[in-house]
Amino acid sequence: MGFSSRAFAFVSRFPLKIPIFSKSSEQKLLFHFTAAGIGKIDAKAYLTGSLFISSVLSIAAFAVSLFFLTLLESTAGLLLCFSLLFAAFLLAPQAAASRRTKLAESQLPFLLRELAVYIDIGLAFEKCMEKIAEKDYVLSNEFLRAFKSIKSGSTVQSALADMSSSTKSLTIKRAILMLSSIYETGAKAESLKRTAEELSASQLSQMRTQSSRFSLLAILFIAASALIPSFFTVFAAVSPMILSSPFYEWQIWLAFLFIFPVLNFVTLGTMFLLLPPAREQAPKHSRIFDEYLKEKGFSYGRQAFALLLTAVSLSFAAFFFASQNLVLFALSLCIAPAAYSVASYLSHRQVQQAELLLPDALYSAASTHKLLSAEKMLLFLSKAGFGRVSEAFGIALRRQKTGESFSDSLKAAYLHCPSPLVKRAFSLLVVSYETGANMYFALREAAQDVVSFFALVRERSALLSVQRYTILASSSVLVPAILGAVVFLAPSLSGGQGTLFSSLVPACQAYLLINALVSSLLLSFAETDLKKSAMYFAFVAPLSQVTFLLSSSGAIDLFLA
Repeated sequence: MGFSSRAFAFVSRFPLKIPIFSKSSEQKLLFHFTAAGIGKIDAKAYLTGSLFISSVLSIAAFAVSLFFLTLLESTAGLLLCFSLLFAAFLLAPQAAASRRTKLAESQLPFLLRELAVYIDIGLAFEKCMEKIAEKDYVLSNEFLRAFKSIKSGSTVQSALADMSSSTKSLTIKRAILMLSSIYETGAKAESLKRTAEELSASQLSQMRTQSSRFSLLAILFIAASALIPSFFTVFAAVSPMILSSPFYEWQIWLAFLFIFPVLNFVTLGTMFLLLPPAREQAPKHSRIFDEYLKEKGFSYGRQAFALLLTAVSLSFAAFFFASQNLVLFALSLCIAPAAYSVASYLSHRQVQQAELLLPDALYSAASTHKLLSAEKMLLFLSKAGFGRVSEAFGIALRRQKTGESFSDSLKAAYLHCPSPLVKRAFSLLVVSYETGANMYFALREAAQDVVSFFALVRERSALLSVQRYTILASSSVLVPAILGAVVFLAPSLSGGQGTLFSSLVPACQAYLLINALVSSLLLSFAETDLKKSAMYFAFVAPLSQVTFLLSSSGAIDLFLA
């Protein structure tokens, strides 16, 4: 169960036994849950639970606000808070369904191409659907339900019609209609291949047209995270001279701990929601990391490596803390996560290089398959110099010589090169081998599939890299430098009348930590690898604090002067 499923299930634990919502509202919400791949949530329980949680949180906020605001202002805040919370709960299932639909559409070219391979090698249509249901596509669950429905006695056409009715995506509906037509007429899968190519080209075009939007959103993020807090700081500094009453300390803390982080979250969230969806990253296998450490002379495993780095990092941090050097203390805390992340990246770089060599390996195998048997083809690939891919084929060859089946040997080979692309290519080879189909055709289609996949990945990576570097540079250097400079100049702006400067520095430091956390989480979410958030935060948080300390003390201004 994913995070969104657990969140929706949690809200459904607080149902109210009151018939408030209409049946049409419940049915509409249930459709969104189904489209989001969450089929076990009670729509009525979710609606009433959302109402209950929104009411409780709004009343709590109202009670707290009474200490700072008038009764009328607190009442207005209560209504606004309740409206925003309840609207967010109502829109969340629709947003989850929309995100899943976009992800399904992004995977559709590869799904159709794989289906075309299965159809062309002669698999029965029901068997093709079963093969897709066994994969990790977003639509695999829908294919599984359709396959079970067919096994229970439904016709293929009715099962596909039910699948089409469960989505609002016209692209998916057209693809399902095409599948139904191929089944009814017994036509070949050329139309599926053409559609897959058209969808891939369309996705590439959409990615390129979105690049200008991201540039504008990057500017808005810098304005929201740096300029607006800076203007607020200047205004707070001069408020005693231009206002009848200056800012209170709680207003300073409210702005830096809540209002500005919310603005940053909305800006970054909008930016990443516009990114083309991506499939989740394949889990990084610890065995590869252990092998890499052993090759470099450290044979005690990744856990001992992490403990050693932590001990070194904490030792330096303790020394600099005792020396009251907070800048080096903050940087010392980065040693362990930075070194571990770099080592992990280097250990899995061989797998990434293997993915780049995979199309060449498959094309080479396709060109020699008619001349060589399956065993000799594996021998040729194991000696062809395609890096970890060749090593994987060598493992498969050795296991076949010991009596293992073709399928089991390729499963073992996949563990040596754990990549989704390698797994997909090996799966096509296994199906072709077991059905006695033309292996040349399967190898060629697998290679074309990998090439098409890399074209989409490169475009998305180009879009994401610009946003990544902009956000990291802004959060770690630009934002703290601007805020620090404003804090440094604030006393001179107020003419010595300000009394809030003791609150500005810790409030800005807390805001920078929250900004680093929000940026790290959303960056890792965009890269579909939440574990990277710890690495990003370990870099951004200390560096932003160091930059702010230098800037607020005037060190950066002296350097620039």
